[in-house]
Amino acid sequence: AAISRGVGIRIHGGYSRRNQQKSFKIYFRDEYDYGIKNLSGYDLIPGAAVTYDSALANGETRPTSKYANVILRNGGNDVDITKFQDVFIQGMVSDRKFTTQSSRPCMLYLNGEFWGLYNMTEKYSDKYLAEEFDVDKDNVIVYKDLVIDEGAALDPEGSELKGLMELGGLDMTKPENYNKFLETVDVDSYIDYYATEIYINNNDWWSGCSTSSPNNLMFWKVADSTVENPDNPYADGKWRYMLFDTEWSMGIYNSWQAGTEYDSI
Repeated sequence: AAISRGVGIRIHGGYSRRNQQKSFKIYFRDEYDYGIKNLSGYDLIPGAAVTYDSALANGETRPTSKYANVILRNGGNDVDITKFQDVFIQGMVSDRKFTTQSSRPCMLYLNGEFWGLYNMTEKYSDKYLAEEFDVDKDNVIVYKDLVIDEGAALDPEGSELKGLMELGGLDMTKPENYNKFLETVDVDSYIDYYATEIYINNNDWWSGCSTSSPNNLMFWKVADSTVENPDNPYADGKWRYMLFDTEWSMGIYNSWQAGTEYDSI
């Protein structure tokens, strides 16, 4: 069904914004004459479904029914080849214990001019987490590339991140250290996420990127588990990982980085 709404729009991406075909962020807001606060009750991305809803029986799910924002991705590092490598990879691991983005192909026209094929993709945010995991959007902390992305007021000194990073210096052969790790991080999310990034040999992530700092690394947690539904398994205050921007991997470009063995890093 057709839909017409006022939205906010801005250019999205890092290196990929150099391409003639830009990616865009689309915002639904009831301020600045953007139209509506959220797009609700519309099947914007068919197949997108929430991970947890306390109103449903255990194991049941429902389609995503609310969007605060989405991304029109040009394909990123895959812009001049298939445009859907990231979509394919995320789809192959959508059953893992980390968060993936649902998407759908679309065509974009700006001021009546055809701008090409895009992937309409879910955008990670505090509102996304509220819809996806049935938690309070004002009670989540999100770090992206080790910089706080959501919940700055909940971790003003960066102590939550510091506590997570300090785990890396502990001897995990000692039970007390390993138990501390289990109390801080969802171990299944950690294992699945790192196994995926390593297996696909993502050259745009962590040590594979050209800089010494992490890239395209994102994780989140509930800040205060006591104010959430105690039956919600995602409101336990443990860090969980979020997959995105995976297309510079699996041998794309036949570059020397992509030509390495997938298990070598």
